[in-house]
Amino acid sequence: MIKHCFKEAFRLISRSRRESALLLGAAAFSSGLYILACLALGISYDFQTTLDAVRANPLKGALAMVPAGLIMAWFEAGITGRLAMDAATGEPANFSFYAKGWFLRYLAGSLILNGGFLAVLLLFYAVPRPAGLGLMAGWSVFCLWLMVRVCLWAAAMFIDGLPPVAAMRRSYSVSNGSALKLAVVFFLPFVLMSALLKLASLLPGAGPLSLTVARDVLENGVGVITAGAFAAAYLKLRVPAAPAAVEITGEQK
Repeated sequence: MIKHCFKEAFRLISRSRRESALLLGAAAFSSGLYILACLALGISYDFQTTLDAVRANPLKGALAMVPAGLIMAWFEAGITGRLAMDAATGEPANFSFYAKGWFLRYLAGSLILNGGFLAVLLLFYAVPRPAGLGLMAGWSVFCLWLMVRVCLWAAAMFIDGLPPVAAMRRSYSVSNGSALKLAVVFFLPFVLMSALLKLASLLPGAGPLSLTVARDVLENGVGVITAGAFAAAYLKLRVPAAPAAVEITGEQK
């Protein structure tokens, strides 16, 4: 399934090259907007200390993310919907159709997942060491497992027309028995991205500004790949609805 998901993801992306490039351009713009917001609020934008900035000042850190986050949610809804429906039907609508029509639902689902994950990270940093470290490590592993189980929510939302929470339940249901394979699909692109960022940080002239922009562009590039891969995984794992029973009339007998 892993090979199938990535192969299908790249096929779908090749059919939406212009839209994918548009998303990456929006990621670079949003990264600059985030940096400006951080500077205006007096907090760090360093790619290694973004979480530390949020932890040190949750209100300012959250405010800095709002403008860029809203822009990217709009573009992500567009590309995710297009890839999902291309995988399902082969005839997707244009990018703006999904961006405009599904923005709020996509934003709500993203806030639920990302907000929960951020809360876990903040709690992890707040736990006294070493006393509560084991407990938080176990809790973090559980949260990562849960994130893998619901990672197909966006595909379920677009393909089956479900609201975000129902789509997460659907993802949890269909991913039963496939969590390890989905974890590879989920985390492998991010591991490769982290390696690229590490190499980029060693280049002459690399600094917080350029690395922040590079991180945001690469993260969204990975997001496009996983969106296509998750659409392929969802279609492979979901159980088709049972056909409606046909009443046998006297004429059909």
